Amino acid sequence: MALPSASQTSALIAESSPLLRQAVRMALNNLGIKNIAESSSISSTYEHLKKETFDLVILNSDIDNSDAFFLVKELRRGKLGVDIFSAVILVLTKNDEFHVKGAVNSGADAAVLVPFAPDQLMAKISALMQSRAPFIVTHDYIGPDRRKQTRSGPSARTFTAPNPLKARTLALPETRYKAIVAQVRSDIFAERVKRLAHHLEWGSRDLAARARDGLLTADYSIPNLFVLEAVTEELIERLEEDGTAVDDLEGFRSICLEMKSAASKAAYRDFEVLHEKARKITSRHCD
Repeated sequence: MALPSASQTSALIAESSPLLRQAVRMALNNLGIKNIAESSSISSTYEHLKKETFDLVILNSDIDNSDAFFLVKELRRGKLGVDIFSAVILVLTKNDEFHVKGAVNSGADAAVLVPFAPDQLMAKISALMQSRAPFIVTHDYIGPDRRKQTRSGPSARTFTAPNPLKARTLALPETRYKAIVAQVRSDIFAERVKRLAHHLEWGSRDLAARARDGLLTADYSIPNLFVLEAVTEELIERLEEDGTAVDDLEGFRSICLEMKSAASKAAYRDFEVLHEKARKITSRHCD
């Protein structure tokens, strides 16, 4: 069942169990994929993804008894390796809500549940070699569009994601594939900046509205201020890469820090000020 040009495909098997690694390798070999690296721990998987580029990653979500969803998110955010579009299939050892949601929200392309037959994994890889879902971008997600129905509000922009597996199968020249990756990556991260900025405005408006209506508690405000702080930090990082001044964002982050440390004393006016600053940030960075 080896597929054309599959021998040029590079893959990483990140799995603690030698038996499962063998089963995955068998499935890959049956498809003609021979260029395979293996990892048995979360730390070695991180190093592989940081230093090398893989067309396909087969990753156990509980590798080394650690949460591997984080690795997929970092890959999609461009924090691991060069190609954020590596195809990722998660191996799930549990079928509980945490693992299912974690897989969906990580940005992986597909998942298989242990125990699985090699044919099941081969079918998912073969399907990815033919096509993959378009990517969407939000303030906390980059990955395949899994929406089942139209939602209210502004529709998330979709991007035709480069497909390294299909590129190998079609023997697409490496220079051509890299050019496609660079362009779509740039478009996705430009959209990410907009989504991050809009979330600052939405999140601060929500806090201000709750404070105005007397519904805001420290249990609600503190976690949400943490989120606003994290979003601001990523926004600062992305804008600094382009040489954009971020004084306004530094000021916004400082206010979040101050309000977290004195959440019980924060008044409606404080949240209104935060919201006004967020509106100016959105106007500046999203026009």
